[in-house]
Amino acid sequence: MLRSPTPLIEGKTIYHLATETIQDILLYLPLDEKLHEVGLSSKTLFAPTLFYTIDFARKHFQTEVKRGEYECIWDFLVSSNFQPRYPTSKVPPIWNRLPFSYQTAIYGIILQLDDCGIPPLLHLSHQLPPVRSWRLQNPGRAIEILLKEKNFNPAARNNRALYWSCIKGETAAVKLLLERLENTVDYQEALYHACTSGSPDLLNLLLENPHVDPSADNCRALLKACESSDAKLMTILLEDERVNPNCVDRIISIAVTHGCDVLQTLLNDGRADPAAQNNEGIRVAAKKNLFEEIECLLSDPRVDPKVALPIAAAHGNIDAFYTLMEDSRVNPADFDQSNIVAH
Repeated sequence: MLRSPTPLIEGKTIYHLATETIQDILLYLPLDEKLHEVGLSSKTLFAPTLFYTIDFARKHFQTEVKRGEYECIWDFLVSSNFQPRYPTSKVPPIWNRLPFSYQTAIYGIILQLDDCGIPPLLHLSHQLPPVRSWRLQNPGRAIEILLKEKNFNPAARNNRALYWSCIKGETAAVKLLLERLENTVDYQEALYHACTSGSPDLLNLLLENPHVDPSADNCRALLKACESSDAKLMTILLEDERVNPNCVDRIISIAVTHGCDVLQTLLNDGRADPAAQNNEGIRVAAKKNLFEEIECLLSDPRVDPKVALPIAAAHGNIDAFYTLMEDSRVNPADFDQSNIVAH
């Protein structure tokens, strides 16, 4: 015979449970976007723990990892869809929908996490989620909180916290980290990563630092901004008197393959010679049929369009060929148009 359930103590509800007991119950919640819904369901009972308690968020995450018996936390993060392994994944990642307290706690863990034998995380392409996918709701506030924790080492994993923040363009976070890591930072490496961020504010912040030298390693920072097709960041760098675009080998040819904006930025600066290496820039553009870039180069009187005509013809690049032929420096009678190879 089944016994009747033990009756509730009169007048007692879940609201009378100790905070520790409520937290023990919440540890059984799955780590997903529904944490927000649970927190909002009771602003007095669940919200303080789920939204504002970093220590609980960390404990909840670590408990979930142990529960799954994963050998590596990175395996858990990918398998549980915190971030997709590939950028093309159509499943929305859990990370973007976690409460801020959970993002901060987990981010603090992965900043200090070893790589499980995988190549350095700053250079990952397909092995693990890319750095930019770990965006925070409030990066500056998250780093501020982490820096106050005694077990958080901001210099861990070769200053991963700083370099990741530079890559993501998180200016407030970078400022806080530089203040803490002043004597342990490779400032040129920070500048290099900032040139992929798309953030003028971050780049200006770093250039104001006396330890930063934008001319280091043959203006490596300018090259990176060019390869990132970021004309705004290139303009900022070129306005710095320490930067000389001629320090970058074949910078015109590189710019040609990264868009008209960066190419025009270099031409406007005027110091880089678009006719260098026997007009290599326009020859590259002709070979790749980059007719817009050809038009950009032809605006500079130093460029000789005639050297690129045979290349455009040999590759059957009609658009490039006729863009070159229309230039006033070309005499059509000097070139046999029947040489052009049809597509």
